[in-house]
Amino acid sequence: MSVSSKIKQKIFKRDNYKCFYCGNDLKHDFRTTYPSPVSKITVDHVIPKHTGGTGKQSNLVTCCKNCNSKKELIERPIKINK
Repeated sequence: MSVSSKIKQKIFKRDNYKCFYCGNDLKHDFRTTYPSPVSKITVDHVIPKHTGGTGKQSNLVTCCKNCNSKKELIERPIKINK
């Protein structure tokens, strides 16, 4: 289940529209592009759902797309064919 728009907006406001990982200020992006696909502001699960994380607000943070995509690459195991 994805995070609702209402919850996302609460998380953005709580985090002052700043990326949890890099500190990038995303307030202008939120005001001008959210919720379009080109928006750079997202919500991230600190502990991913696939590793037991929850959808509770305490496990959600504001995140820029750049950091979110880097985090995804780090978390996913690389499969090596032998």
